[in-house]
Amino acid sequence: MKSISASDSPKMIIASARVTRILGLTIALLLLFVGINTQFLFLAPAEDNLIDQDVPPLPLLPPKTNLSSPMILPPSSTINGENYYGYVVLVVSKAGEASRRALIRERYFGMRHNLVPCMEFNTDVYYKFYIHGGPPQEPWQRQLYEAERMEWNDMIEAPQGKPFGQEALLEWAAQELSVTYDYLIIQDINTFIHLPIIKRELDAGVIGEDTDTPYVINSDQPLNLIWGSFTGRSTDAKAVIIGSTAVDLLLINRGQQFRLQNRTPYFLTNMYRYYRAMSARLKDEIDARLGPEEAAEQQALLIPAFVQQENMMRWENNVESVHTEDWIVTDVIQDSEFAELATWTQVRSISVCVHHRSSSYYYQQLAIATSSFISYDEISRNDNVVNDGCSRELSRASVDNKRAYAIQQGYAFVARSMEYAYQDVKNRAAAWGTIDILEKILPKYKWVLWLDPKAIITDIDRSILEDLPDDIDFFFIDDGIFLIRNAVWSRRFLREVQKVQAEHPITALKQIMALQSNQNHILIVNEDSRSLWPVQQYIDCHNDAFQDYLLGHHKQSDVVEQQA
Repeated sequence: MKSISASDSPKMIIASARVTRILGLTIALLLLFVGINTQFLFLAPAEDNLIDQDVPPLPLLPPKTNLSSPMILPPSSTINGENYYGYVVLVVSKAGEASRRALIRERYFGMRHNLVPCMEFNTDVYYKFYIHGGPPQEPWQRQLYEAERMEWNDMIEAPQGKPFGQEALLEWAAQELSVTYDYLIIQDINTFIHLPIIKRELDAGVIGEDTDTPYVINSDQPLNLIWGSFTGRSTDAKAVIIGSTAVDLLLINRGQQFRLQNRTPYFLTNMYRYYRAMSARLKDEIDARLGPEEAAEQQALLIPAFVQQENMMRWENNVESVHTEDWIVTDVIQDSEFAELATWTQVRSISVCVHHRSSSYYYQQLAIATSSFISYDEISRNDNVVNDGCSRELSRASVDNKRAYAIQQGYAFVARSMEYAYQDVKNRAAAWGTIDILEKILPKYKWVLWLDPKAIITDIDRSILEDLPDDIDFFFIDDGIFLIRNAVWSRRFLREVQKVQAEHPITALKQIMALQSNQNHILIVNEDSRSLWPVQQYIDCHNDAFQDYLLGHHKQSDVVEQQA
């Protein structure tokens, strides 16, 4: 079997493997099923080939090294030019675990807020949270969950009523994930992984190079790899790294696990035991019919490499027990301990989005801003009403409409809720959060388009910045739609609005707009001219046109789903 030489480039090896893996797998299976006696694949394995189910294989103890030795971290990610990623990180979570998701965004990916959102995953790392177990039960949790979903667009909801587990996750990755990848990293929400080190090991093509028992990744099939725990205990479901070739191969052969006399609850452990029982026989069959080099290539393609995770430990309630070679720590329940562990292990965040300020300082020409605030009183009265009287379906469709427009036009999309939640501290109505949001995001963009939840985009292909006069800084299109330029006058204007003692911010806004000193900077779009703008404001969610547009053939969820 070919080994990795110093001159081999792991990235070149992986890229080549990614292009050829489907064709190679198909040819190999045909050769195996047509030209090779594969009777054993269709018969129950002989008892003498089955693993002793009562004695699971024990992982090797990892060597302990000096904590004071520095960690070697990889350089920052390269820019991704296509819908392909070296690594997809899938974090399995329940809906109510919002605080841990926030910690993972910050500690893994450096995402502390969404004021400059990730509109395009443009490095070699892509991530999603896979939400299972249904929606939160408590109103306050539903309130936070729906807002988080609108603001981050990084949560996938598992189908209701279907079995959940490793097999379901791999099936989703194979059938529903809109990107291609080399390695899929799956972890549960209470597991901490040192992502930079995991990535470094795989990029180098050697796992545990600094240990006494390094594992050299097969250079012919580097993606036919499963790196995890296969003991039959609950640890097996905590974290796993699996190559895309292995995902395909395991799903094709998933039925083989039912030939085991005593299966575990863990799909990957069952497949490990099956291949362990059958691999020797399979190798003999291939060796008997092919030359040594060709046989080695076929074996590498048809038999996944299961690498026992020797760098995993269970949280022992203190960071001092975590050593530099403990790259995965399971059962970290408290958020404060997760944060402390990230600091202790010196984990550096890996960027999934590279933001470039233009020569004029702005991140992007325009940000579309909206409210993701959900009234606790409203959601506690009606489980399906989540935003300003709108149903969950309509609210999500409205957000998708705005985000799809931003993606199409190369704009940013910013949904915010906390500014509304804190208005009671200022003894003001929650609606005043709109002005706070505008002041917060305006310095980062050349323009900000504010759209209320019941305002929608009616023409996704038309830029709202077309043919704007150079001397106008504020366009008032409707009570819930206005466009403001990043200018000294605009920032002073918003400050003056904040000083007005009024029940509602739109009242204050109109009062300051009416001042003579502001007339040269403002354009109020009259009713006859509103049709020239690709936006529309509706009074309430029960309007038939509003519902038909969002839920009918104009629905933009496909555009949002394809976001990369």
